[in-house]
Amino acid sequence: MERVVMEKTGTDELNIIRTLTCLAVIFVHLTAIPVDTLLPDSVHMMIFSFLNRGTKFTTPTFIFLSGFTLFYAYRSRELKYGTFIKKRFKSALIPYFVWTLIYYRFFVNEGTYIPSTSFFLEHLFWAKMSYHLYFIFIIVQFYISFKLFLRGFQKWNPHMLLVGLLITNLLFLRYADFEYMDRTFLRYIFFFGLGCYGARFVDVFREKLTQWKWMLLLGYVAVAGYYAYQFRSYHARYLPVNVFAVEVTWLAFSTMAILTLYAFGFWLSKRSEKTSPVFKLISQSSFYIYLSHPLGIFLAERTWDELGIYSITGRFGLNVIFVYGFSVGGCTLYTYLKMRWQHHQKEKAVAASEMIK
Repeated sequence: MERVVMEKTGTDELNIIRTLTCLAVIFVHLTAIPVDTLLPDSVHMMIFSFLNRGTKFTTPTFIFLSGFTLFYAYRSRELKYGTFIKKRFKSALIPYFVWTLIYYRFFVNEGTYIPSTSFFLEHLFWAKMSYHLYFIFIIVQFYISFKLFLRGFQKWNPHMLLVGLLITNLLFLRYADFEYMDRTFLRYIFFFGLGCYGARFVDVFREKLTQWKWMLLLGYVAVAGYYAYQFRSYHARYLPVNVFAVEVTWLAFSTMAILTLYAFGFWLSKRSEKTSPVFKLISQSSFYIYLSHPLGIFLAERTWDELGIYSITGRFGLNVIFVYGFSVGGCTLYTYLKMRWQHHQKEKAVAASEMIK
């Protein structure tokens, strides 16, 4: 996503993947509203269930991108662990702290939370002030452990290591049962490893995925359909399901989505030179977009209530317009102006140094 995990890799497809994933995470949260409010057996419910589940690859994909960009950046240069951690923590935790404060004040003003220092500190530590902030807690764990991934994929058999990470991930999904398991790095360890693996064999990775892109797309649609069917069974029809089977479907679906996104991201990167700056700008803004978009949803929902707009599908359409404009439009404008200002400051510094000479 981002400013947090982005390195200069020279792989244009990552900007496309990050942009599409960033747009998808907003869509997941927008479609979650009608999914929770529509009649269980309605056609609309079936459609929104597929749309919601079909785009729920976002967290695994962001973690894959983190593994890919970090491994690619350090594959042939020394990792100075202290400097690495300091840089990552600064880029991730300062914006996280600011937005945690923003959501805390918003919910206090709304009457959802009560002012409490202990409440604030607990929610700050566990990244649960708003439903989407758990990603920061997860990615920090991968930053801390990245040195092990880097050395592992460089010195050990990368194929066997990836299989081992998959088995570890499956065992965690099968047996882990504690309060914060959803934000434990072991739940996503295969995806981070897959990113390292892809960067380790980047040329072959690109070639094979591009070659199989249409088959991957068909597989993605098929698994997404089954994932949506499982979701509708327990969420809308209240039928008993095997929890582990759902988790395995989620892992398979997310993997298929990542591979499909990469295949088409690379394919598009070779055919969309004119749109490359757009993808790059949104990619550079993606961390801000991720942090801010729920605030846009909260503000939009409150506005429709005040205006007396209660149509579920109508509100969804209005939310799409408002939230994408608020988060994507606002954050890309901020990033663009920030980069222009930084460029201007550099030019002034160069001019000043030339005058001194």
